[in-house]
Amino acid sequence: MKGRPQEDLFPPERLETWKKEDQQVIATGSPLNVEEQYGFNGCLYTHSIVKFPLYERDGKVYAVGGISTDITVHKQNAVRQATRLAVTRVLAETTTVGAAAPRLLQVMCEHLGWQLGEMWQVDAARNVLRCTAVWAEPSLATTAFAQAPRSRTFAQGVGLPGRVWDSGQPGRLDGRAAAGLLFGAEVGAEAEVEQAGLQSVCAFPVGVGENCDGVMCFYCQTSRPFDESLAEMMADIGQQISQFIKRKRAEATLKEERASLARLVEERTADLKAINEELGRAVRSRDEFLAMMSHELRTPLHAILTLSESLQEGVYGDLNEKQGHSLRTIEESGRHLLDLINDILDIAKIEAGKVVLRPPVTLESLCCSSLKLIREAAQKKHLVVSHSLDAAVQTMQADERRLKQILVNLLSNAVKFTPDGGAIGLEVRGDAGKGVVHFTVWDTGIGIDASESACCSSRSSR
Repeated sequence: MKGRPQEDLFPPERLETWKKEDQQVIATGSPLNVEEQYGFNGCLYTHSIVKFPLYERDGKVYAVGGISTDITVHKQNAVRQATRLAVTRVLAETTTVGAAAPRLLQVMCEHLGWQLGEMWQVDAARNVLRCTAVWAEPSLATTAFAQAPRSRTFAQGVGLPGRVWDSGQPGRLDGRAAAGLLFGAEVGAEAEVEQAGLQSVCAFPVGVGENCDGVMCFYCQTSRPFDESLAEMMADIGQQISQFIKRKRAEATLKEERASLARLVEERTADLKAINEELGRAVRSRDEFLAMMSHELRTPLHAILTLSESLQEGVYGDLNEKQGHSLRTIEESGRHLLDLINDILDIAKIEAGKVVLRPPVTLESLCCSSLKLIREAAQKKHLVVSHSLDAAVQTMQADERRLKQILVNLLSNAVKFTPDGGAIGLEVRGDAGKGVVHFTVWDTGIGIDASESACCSSRSSR
């Protein structure tokens, strides 16, 4: 190259700049450090150049020397490391895919020298790629090419985005004539590419294989290199973005499930509230009915009790022994019925857990009054009625009315199911060690089958 002019050695677009740099070195007599980028065989190279003056014996500068060092790999590594960090920062700072996508395109374009970027995501419902974000430099932002992607879709295997989605491998096209391969058979695509002045496009999958969530496309107005290290970096970034998309989808699904559960709980709460209100109305209606019925029953019952007491006192004349006995039975039965009516009114207290036990029950009086109520029915069937009371047990703490009702019910059943001429009895025994009293009602009736004995205390069994 010795003796050849600069015009033969250097590209015209850089010649004037290099001449000025050489003149600066000659004028100042000082070295100059510069970085130069140039393309060769479709690849972009970066060199660090040191220019220095060459002196004659008399100290005059007669030429400029230079040493060029290829720093392409070092430069690429620094740029790509910065790109990775920028992408990670965007993913950490944004909360939705919609907010992250344009920022991701911007940082990748600015760091790697692309002028326009597109994010295409898989629309699983229609099985197509749909553009969800575009970023472009201001000079390209208003072009038809930058505006058109949002109205386009790509089927699997169609156009460059569809082929990258289908294969899971990155793709690259160069030249304006590549518009047909970029968009398939779409009419007018070449004119859009021509207007934007685009020379090359690179496309990268977001995710791997069946887990591919979309495709990123990047455009440049000059021919750009495409090497293995770039493909590896973009594969890593694509995986990061894919994981981010999947995580945000899962979070959105979880959020929707929580919202759905909250709505369901709210609906069920409203239903339960309505049911409780209805139950409250039903309870109030029941209480009102019971109060009315107890009043209607008490009025004639008080008349019966008053009349029986008057007859026993001889107000209407003397009574013989049989008549007196009958009136006492009428009075006791009436008072027992009055106690039952009072029990009905105590239902509300029972439900509220506020039943108050009366003073200790005298067991002898309890047994005699219970037997008296069934004695007439037993006499009609010629039944022998007996009872025995443990002398060591005289009183117990209980509700006398309810205990009496239990004994009367059991004794009435004994009378009912015992054949004529049989016998029934009531026995009371105390267990001082356990502090309990055992009541036994027995009869000589048909008894209970062993297979049904376990059900005899059930509400619905007979």
